[in-house]
Amino acid sequence: FPIYGLNKAQLEIFREYFDENLKKGYIQSLRLPAEYPILFILKKNSKLRLCIDYKQFNNITIKN
Repeated sequence: FPIYGLNKAQLEIFREYFDENLKKGYIQSLRLPAEYPILFILKKNSKLRLCIDYKQFNNITIKN
């Protein structure tokens, strides 16, 4: 689950997003030795957009 602290409303949005996309098969649940922080960005229409911070992953990725 999220590394950044989320308030109750954000946590509910995260759970809805996760459950909906898991049912659709867009994402899958995995157990990995790495975690990537999630955060929400407020969109112009006042809805929240779920974002994943891949900075740490990008720093260790071997470039072609």
